[in-house]
Amino acid sequence: MRRAGVPAVDRLRPVSVQDWLAPVCFGGLVYLLWRSSNLTMFTWLQAIGGAEVVAEIRLLASPLILEIPRWILFSLPAALWSYSIVAWVAWSWRDVSASEASAWIAGAALLGPVSELLQGFGVVPGTFDWVDLYSYTAANALALARVTRGGVHVA
Repeated sequence: MRRAGVPAVDRLRPVSVQDWLAPVCFGGLVYLLWRSSNLTMFTWLQAIGGAEVVAEIRLLASPLILEIPRWILFSLPAALWSYSIVAWVAWSWRDVSASEASAWIAGAALLGPVSELLQGFGVVPGTFDWVDLYSYTAANALALARVTRGGVHVA
């Protein structure tokens, strides 16, 4: 239920579209420039006629790959996605009390770390990586700090 009269102590901090869109775009850019062209997104680019342009940009960006730490190539995009989903959920629930939104925000914050742990147990496809788990956790901590006022306070 959306309420304009929610006390300030029980509201989330204002989150803008840029809070969730910019990180996911930056993570996508890392994928576009330096990750394997065997990924599904490159098939989509081919289908919409953007593969040639992206191939040219990848060629220009390719020398930088030698300077970029592995965690930026392989863990940062997922951490940025995780940050973005938490910020997006907070943005989506911006007009309700923090106590009403907190379960949804917590659920969003658990998506990345839980999926990584499930990879470790072989429940979902992928390769478990401690750096990914730490990256998800750090990104979610930053996102939660960004969207809450020092934690969720219920009046």
